[in-house]
Amino acid sequence: MILLQLFDTLSSQERLLSLKKATNLHDFLSNPPEFLITKENYSQETISLMKDYVTASSKKMEERFEDRSSIHSFKILDFQFIKSQSEEDLNLYGDDEMDNLIQFCGMRKKVQNVWHFPLINPGDTRQEWQNLKFFAKVNIGS
Repeated sequence: MILLQLFDTLSSQERLLSLKKATNLHDFLSNPPEFLITKENYSQETISLMKDYVTASSKKMEERFEDRSSIHSFKILDFQFIKSQSEEDLNLYGDDEMDNLIQFCGMRKKVQNVWHFPLINPGDTRQEWQNLKFFAKVNIGS
């Protein structure tokens, strides 16, 4: 949580530079850029606890999301990218990724001997995605 709060305080350019240095979420959070965590801001014990938390969280995410394409599909929620799309391109933008997320979140499945029930209604989610894209294009700041 602390890392995410710190990340929120960065400018867009600092965020982009930070994310380009990381190949995945675990990499970014396990080895955050120096300007996020400095000795002046946090004790070594606090930094160690944050890294342990991130490592444990990443492990759980990897267990839960065995198929990495599900996590990668969340990239479609980059509203700045949506804003940059033409209306014609926006019609199809993210539809394949949304189908992947619907497959992951909208179907009953068994993972590690535990049944997971659908979290979403696939039809409603597809319609909401279409509406969200155009809403974001018009209403999200640049």
